[in-house]
Amino acid sequence: KIFTKCELARKLRAEGMDGF
Repeated sequence: KIFTKCELARKLRAEGMDGF
């Protein structure tokens, strides 16, 4: 699956790495 920017941001945020 190819992640969109929104999905990537949400994934990182869920992991506690909010860099967007």
